[in-house]
Amino acid sequence: SRVALASYDVPRGGRWRLCACSGGYGGCNSYDDFTAVAGFLTVVGPSLNNQAKSCNAGFACRLPSKGAFVGQDLNAATDKVLFTTGVCGSDDKDYQLARDSYKQAGPVALDLVPVDL
Repeated sequence: SRVALASYDVPRGGRWRLCACSGGYGGCNSYDDFTAVAGFLTVVGPSLNNQAKSCNAGFACRLPSKGAFVGQDLNAATDKVLFTTGVCGSDDKDYQLARDSYKQAGPVALDLVPVDL
């Protein structure tokens, strides 16, 4: 059988162990019933935590503040970010920020120059 995952089920990149439970063992109602490793799920993309940064208009700024984007299997040559005031995946980039462009990201820092802000 298949398990369908929607985008809200996997909102960030990472690697997870898939733990299974047989219906005859413990009822599968508690985490400690899931004792068998069924496999791994790898979601390519950025992690959500600790990648926030405050920048001042007209001044250079580095994103994220820790020095590089954190995530699973990020690629500086192909991964990009966009800036939006809306919802990721639904709204386009904000034309007033980052010179209305998609910016290269990946596992590197993103440097914004004053004209970007």
